[in-house]
Amino acid sequence: MALRDTLEAVLREYDSAKLTTFADNPLAAFIRKEAVLDLERAAGPAAAGLLFAGSAGEENWADVPWLAAFDPVVTDSATRGYYVVYLFHISEPIVHLSLNQGTTVVREEFGAAARQVLSERAAFVRDRLPDFVLRLPATQIALGSTARLPGDYAAGHALGITYSLDNLPREQ
Repeated sequence: MALRDTLEAVLREYDSAKLTTFADNPLAAFIRKEAVLDLERAAGPAAAGLLFAGSAGEENWADVPWLAAFDPVVTDSATRGYYVVYLFHISEPIVHLSLNQGTTVVREEFGAAARQVLSERAAFVRDRLPDFVLRLPATQIALGSTARLPGDYAAGHALGITYSLDNLPREQ
């Protein structure tokens, strides 16, 4: 499936899927498997060596599902390092393409100060990528919640683009 169609499917179906049982849910399986393959295909040959993953949650529905690409030189996990990720808004048909950072390790190390550390690190990255800020102008994102993970993801965002269901880009 084209990546645009994959993003559209998650944007359209996630809210209603969250009202159903998580175990063996087809949309959760789609996000973990087919959507990850769609992201990898869309990245093309330039993505050789990258790792791809997606999550709708582990044992329960995640507030914010995601699809990510990891450079193993930097990280191989969403828990640490920097990576590129699609983060889906909790209640609106919005997806953010984000240069973000793993929040779990930061929260374990800094506790209540984690969001401040994440924000400072995001600003540090932004300051060092001025050419990309012009092409990826969203320097702040909202995910519809300030609960721990969504709030940490928002704080960890360095730069990106926000798409609504109505303005998803063409596949090219």
